[in-house]
Order: sequence, then C-alpha cells, then structure tokens
Amino acid sequence: EYLVQQEAGHLNVAIVRPSIVGASWKEPFPGWIDNFNGPSGIFIAAGKGILRTMRASNDAVADLVPVDVVINTMLAAAWYSGSQAVNRPRNILVYNCTTGGINPFHWGEIGRLL
Repeated sequence: EYLVQQEAGHLNVAIVRPSIVGASWKEPFPGWIDNFNGPSGIFIAAGKGILRTMRASNDAVADLVPVDVVINTMLAAAWYSGSQAVNRPRNILVYNCTTGGINPFHWGEIGRLL
C-alpha cells in the first residue's frame, strides 16, 4: 500500500483488500465458482469424501466473502475514487472487504454442515 501510494502520482487510487474469497452469493447465480482454488476446493473435497480431516479451531472465524461482493466493492471503490477528481484524498483509499465483523461464520459451523 505504501509503494502504491508513493508511485500513484496524481492518479486517484483505491485498494480493495478481501479476506478469503469464496463462491458467489447472487451473481451470476448462487454458488458460482470458476475454479477449485481456496475454500471451494476444500468444501468439494470434503463433500466427496476425499478430505476427511482438517485442522482448524472450531471457534475461529472463517472470514469467507463471496466473489460477487468483492467485485461489487471493487467497482464501487473505482467509481468513488474516480469521482473525486476535484477533492482527491491525500492518502489512497483502502477498503477491507470482509464479513467476519458483521456476520461471523465459524469453522465449527462449516464442519457441522459438511
């Protein structure tokens, strides 16, 4: 972030920092994924019986955020950053795109669902 701020010059820049990106919530349809990387691969492997155990604390927050929420946040951040041509912020804008603080989901809940 510091490097981006130093090299941005007079550009309006925003950074979106998602937590663990998972399958879509609504768009293009619920559950959409284009690969098996990340949590989707773990869930599919567990569902098929390939992955039978996983070390995790049941109380730890599984901070998964749907891919469409991340993309919509990126679009909103780009629009807002671009619309601030006259009132350009002194520092770059950084958005944390997570769900754990608002709607926490724990690894123990995932284990019970699988």
